[in-house]
Amino acid sequence: MRGQEQLGLPALGGLFAHGVLPDLENARIENRRLLAAIWRLAWLRPEGQPLTRVNWRDMETEELGSVYESLLELEPRASADTRIFEFAEGDETRGNARKTSGSYYTPDALVKLLLIPLVEPVLDAQRAEHRCILPLRF
Repeated sequence: MRGQEQLGLPALGGLFAHGVLPDLENARIENRRLLAAIWRLAWLRPEGQPLTRVNWRDMETEELGSVYESLLELEPRASADTRIFEFAEGDETRGNARKTSGSYYTPDALVKLLLIPLVEPVLDAQRAEHRCILPLRF
């Protein structure tokens, strides 16, 4: 995956660069488990309805923000002894850890209002310095 090196923007913030996630460097997962995880991200079965494909491509930022906040609410449970990984359910998930940590999704309109005046000058300077002609506008 390529980022925009000329703008100083590595792909996914350098997430897959060597040494960034040392705890995962030697981690292994069976193909069947990876496939099951991908399948669960791609399909859902709403209660009482048929299997439905998740249309990630056409989601608006508000919908993705809602998904993000829901993921922040999950509380993982892992056991090395039984080799089981799951998420807490029911009353176990009732808490305000996300709220007390300040982890909130910010609506797109507010992000644009705040970031455009801050980010565009930085991008303009990077483009000028690297003679980049990419039109990066919001």
